[in-house]
Order: sequence, then C-alpha cells, then structure tokens
Amino acid sequence: MNNNIKWQLRPTYTEGDKFHNGDTEIFKSGKWAFLTREVIQNSNDAFDSMKDESGKLVMKFSMENLPINAFPDLENLKKHINGTYSINNLPETCKSFCESALKTLSRESIKIMKISDFNTSGVLGSNDLNNIKSQWRALIYDEGNSQKDSRQAAGSFGLGKNAPFALSGINTVFYTTKDKDGLYAFEGVAKLHTSYIDDQKYEPKIYFSNLYNNKTIPLNYDDCKDINDIFKRDIKGTDIFIMDVDYDEDKIKKEMIQAVVENFFIRIQNCKLEVDMFGELINKDSLLNIVMKYCDQPIEYTNSNIRYGYIKQYLNTYLGKYEKTKIYNEEVPGVGKLKLFIAIDPDINGKWVAMFRTKGMKIFDYNYRLAQQQFSAIFMPDDPDVDEFLRSIENPTHDLFDPEIRISDKDKKIIAQQRYDKIINWIKGKIVEFTKINVDEQDFLDGMEEYIQLLDEDESKERKVKQPDIEIISYEPKKQRINMSILDNAGSEKLVEPEPEPDDGIIDHTNSLEVSVPNDEKGSGKQSIVKDYHNNFSVKPKIISYNNTLRTAFGIENLDIDTINLEILTVGEDDNISDFIPKILKAVDCVNNVELKVDNNKILNIKNEKTNVIEIIFERDFQAKYKISVYTVKAMEDL
Repeated sequence: MNNNIKWQLRPTYTEGDKFHNGDTEIFKSGKWAFLTREVIQNSNDAFDSMKDESGKLVMKFSMENLPINAFPDLENLKKHINGTYSINNLPETCKSFCESALKTLSRESIKIMKISDFNTSGVLGSNDLNNIKSQWRALIYDEGNSQKDSRQAAGSFGLGKNAPFALSGINTVFYTTKDKDGLYAFEGVAKLHTSYIDDQKYEPKIYFSNLYNNKTIPLNYDDCKDINDIFKRDIKGTDIFIMDVDYDEDKIKKEMIQAVVENFFIRIQNCKLEVDMFGELINKDSLLNIVMKYCDQPIEYTNSNIRYGYIKQYLNTYLGKYEKTKIYNEEVPGVGKLKLFIAIDPDINGKWVAMFRTKGMKIFDYNYRLAQQQFSAIFMPDDPDVDEFLRSIENPTHDLFDPEIRISDKDKKIIAQQRYDKIINWIKGKIVEFTKINVDEQDFLDGMEEYIQLLDEDESKERKVKQPDIEIISYEPKKQRINMSILDNAGSEKLVEPEPEPDDGIIDHTNSLEVSVPNDEKGSGKQSIVKDYHNNFSVKPKIISYNNTLRTAFGIENLDIDTINLEILTVGEDDNISDFIPKILKAVDCVNNVELKVDNNKILNIKNEKTNVIEIIFERDFQAKYKISVYTVKAMEDL
C-alpha cells in the first residue's frame, strides 16, 4: 500500500484540549431513529437531484463482520487513542471511551453497520476539495456545512452527518461513493480526542486518506486495491460504514423500521422509497403489513419533537380510509399554497398533525388540543417556495420549525415569524372548521342520552364512544384546603380574603379562616370553611360542548355523599390550569331534571348519582379543554 495512505495524525499547536464529542451528543438519545431519519433524508436529497420521476430511492441496511486484520491502518488508529489514554487525570468519560475502544480494537473481528443507497447521484465533488460547494468536502471535512443540489433539500446545517458517529463504539465511520460522473472516493473519519505522542500534540479529528502535497485527499478506485472488498463499490451511489456497532436485532431492527415508516410513509406510499432493513423489505406493497408487525408500541424519545405511535391513523388519513375525511388545498395570502389531510373516526386517538415537508420527511408532530373532536391530520406545503421557506427555519435536528434558529436579522426574523404564524393559524382554522360539532339542540340531547347509556355498559377497550371526548385529564385526589369563601344561610358561597395555604397542602386548623356566623348557629360562632375534593372517579368526566352549552357526565367512587359541588377549570396548550370561563347562566341536573344553584361560577348542591349528567349554559360561545373537579364544603367549628 502507498505509504501516504494511512490514518493521518495531524500535529497541532492550538491552545486547549478536547475530551468530549459534543457534536454527536445531540444524537445519543434516540440514536437509532435519528440515524435512520438522517441517512435516508440525505439519500433522498441525492436521489431528488437525479430528477428521475420514474425511479425510486433504494436503501439497504445490513450488518457485517470485519476481521480486525482488515481494519484500515489499525496501528495508527490505536496509536492516536493510546496518545489520549496516556494523559494524566483524564475526564472519566474520555478515559472510559479509550479503554473500551482499545479493547474493541484488540478483538478478532469488529461489527459494522453498512448503509447503502442506490439510484442516487452519489456524493459529488470528491475531486474538487478546494471548492466550498463540494459535497465530499462538506461531508468529510467541514462542520456546519451542507451542500445540496436542490434548494428544497432537507439537510441545511450539516449536523446530520454526526448521527452515525453516535452509534460507533470507536467514533469511526468510513464512506465510499461512486458519483453520477463516475468518480470514485473512499475515506475514513475518526472523531476522537486530543492526543499527545512523543510530547507532540495532535488534532482530535483524524482521517484515513491519501496525502498529496501535505493535504488529505480521498482514495480513488486504484488506491483501494489493498482495501478489504467490504468497503468497495461498483455501482453509482454511496455506502456508509459505522464501525463497532452494538447491534441488538430484536430491539434495534424494530426501532429503525418504525422510524422508517413513521417518518417516510408518504414517500414509501408514493413509490419513491424502498428500504431493505436487515432483510425486511419496506415498500408500498408491504407497508401496511410492516406497520401492523412492527408499530404496535411507540418509540419513546424525550428529546425529540417527533411523536411516535400514530402511524396507523396517519396512514389511514393519507389514504382516505376513514369515513369522514377531507383534503384542504388552498392558496393562503402572504404564505403560498398549503395542503392539509384531516380525518375524524372513533378509532382515532389524540389530536395530532404530522408536519411534513414536500420531499416526504416528517419534521415533527403538532398537538392541537382545542379541537372539539379527536382527529388525525397531515400538513405539507404545496409549492416549492413554501417548502424552501420551511427548510430555512428548520432546527439542526430537523424536528421543529423555528424562525429563531436560523435568522439573525431582526426584521427578517419578524417577517419569517409572521409567515409561519399564518401557516399555523391556517392549520388551526381548518381543524376547528372540520371538527366543529354542528348539531341541532335535539340531536345534542339525543346524543348525550346515548352516551349516558354507554357509560353504564361494560368499560371494555372495545367499546366505542361516538361523542367527542374533550376531556383527557389525569386526576389526582386533593387533600382538604381552606376555601376562599364562607357559606351563607342559603348554602351559597361568599368570597372572603383567604389566609395563605400551607406549602404541604395539609390543613392546620390553628390557621384556619375564621368568620362570624349568626348566633342561632351551633358552636362558638366561629367556623373554618374547607373544600374536600372527591376526584377519585368511578366514571371519569366526559364532556361534549355545543355553542354556549356544555354537558358533562361523571361518577365518583364515594356514593355515600348525598350532595356535591362542581368546579370547572380550563387547561391551556401549555397544560396551565385556569379558572377562567364565561359566566354560567344556568345549570341543570339532567338525571333528576332540576335546575341547580350557581354561585361564583360554581355549581352547588348536586344530588349525587351513580352517573351524574350536568348541562351548563354559558353567557356566550366558549370552546376549550376542560377539567372537572368535584368537591364538598364543610363548616368546621373551632374548639
């Protein structure tokens, strides 16, 4: 082998040392899903640049075993890692990495994840590294530089190329490409740490490459004659080799397949993408079976705006399989052309919009809780200008649109935010329009009667409640707390100034609110008024609303309580709870057909039943996500 072909250990005279790879840390949590999204999207861009409307992108993921003696220039890689490990007082994470890497490189073989694409342009510019627009330069050498052939290409920060390193136990990745012009290139990148060898400091990032005029350059086809055949490629496209992958087939294969279908189902359904994931073929013909087989449990990643678990209803929405579906396709002034697929069905859970870009990758999932019914929706721009705008405001991990991320100019940022707000408001408006409950008063009453009957039936998972379920709240029982009111002779509450509540929420009667009561009342004439909440429900509150009318059905566990009171709160999109509701004009107990006492927007003296059904009429139309709380009021005499 040419003596210039090796791991290029590069001396440096910069100040400071690097013992942490922060550029890969953002991909550590949910790394399998991030890897899948990033590499497929990058290949999507390379496929789209071919402008072959009749073709499709083909991806293949596989695991290979490489004999350790076939690892390119193993000795220099180990030399660099040993040069880090010899540093005194290394940070623990860096020390652990070095120990693990050296152990890996002493084994008989190493596991490689190989990712290949076909029908793409390959990575261009491997022969023109002085050109900042070289895709090979952006991939291998530059940080924060992504060079694409299309203005609508999804990658824009150049950070997605770090995702493979998050999976490598030795932070090492090799790349092979044969581009559309027939140029062949092979190179390795190791993102390591500062190293000291013979008292000389070396750069943490090193390259397995050729050396020409003291510059690193990729190997061409003739240079690779001594390289193991696993790294070679004869047809157009690109291979990525992730070294030392801890691969658990049962877990990783399922997560990566789910990431494919969740993020690219539109592309797959439109016959623009086919993926061979460790022997499982994912294409238009197999998509439904793949969803049923691998997407029964959602991936849980806390650091992503992508919500896994809704692929079945998204796919049915896109295919128009629900009974009530609609496609909005409109030119929005000041924005451009937008498209929204939306559906309502008893089988749909939640209130989610899959936010797509034109090229067919889901960016994130948007939860619009204020819709009157549960729904499933898919949004995408419908012209290149809108798609380019959304690309320009993507965050580095491509899972959010945010003008704050990319735009530094204050005026341009304001304009971008206004345009994006118009897009979101258009989406919200169409959801509100489509999910609005348009029924006459008799239908409204009949619907609730059917709902009441259903509540008395078996609470099995198979039971479908046709009425819209606006309330989705996790209730927790409350301890008693001091009320802000006292009772008058009629049982109504009157506001008084409260004392501060104890931090632990437990009543200390020595600090209870004391008020004077009439002399004919029992006791000393001073009483503490407390609320006792009963939010342990036998039937969790269900709510339907119609214009200015709301009906709720619920049951509480303690049936020994004769009368109860009702408090209505609203829950915002940020989960903040508020007591703001319009004035309640009237409340009716529908079970006993009696009008109820309303005081300070609380509904009092409800006769407790197994299932309580209360109709509430506000002074104006009001739609929100509600929370219902049930309580009793006690007057406790001081001793």
